[in-house]
Amino acid sequence: MDERDSQASVPDEVEWLTPTPDGTPVVLRWPDENGPFLLTCHLAQVDGRSTLVGLDIRSFIEGPEGLEPGPLGLSEVNHPMLRSLRAGEIAEAARLHLAAELAAQARSRKLGAEGREQAKHRFDQLTAPQRARAGGARPASSQLERVAAIYNEIVAAGGDGARRPSIYVHQALVNEGQDVSLNTVRGQLHRAKAKGLLNGK
Repeated sequence: MDERDSQASVPDEVEWLTPTPDGTPVVLRWPDENGPFLLTCHLAQVDGRSTLVGLDIRSFIEGPEGLEPGPLGLSEVNHPMLRSLRAGEIAEAARLHLAAELAAQARSRKLGAEGREQAKHRFDQLTAPQRARAGGARPASSQLERVAAIYNEIVAAGGDGARRPSIYVHQALVNEGQDVSLNTVRGQLHRAKAKGLLNGK
């Protein structure tokens, strides 16, 4: 990690949103109510933004006699499975789940006055308009800069590569030993374009 990335990753303000005041974690069944995976989501208010800052993945539950396979049995957590996760969808589902839980706890008589106040405070944080990122857009990572450099070289050379640059960028990264999919490369090129790293774009 270079110095710019390190500085950009250090938040000024952090307040944890999970677990809830009564200790309840945010657990989602994924990709639907049947699983097979259970995602424990960790959220925090980071510089005024509710942010998914951690994710635990499992296909088992903690039963009365210890660990047990989930309803659909044990499923392997592997590279294709991890690549299929959509972080944005998970974060939004986690926020909705947490908001509902906090709203219920803010009204619950099982919690004392302090617990209800904490739940209300976290609910207000979670549902408030999100603060813009401090300092503007984050600087490009070294990976994004490398992808942009390869793209610019390919386009400048012209020919078939200039007509299908994402395919050629993907092949170049694979030749360098990177384990990356074509869709991931296309996403990186999209972000590089948004940051103005692509020549003529």
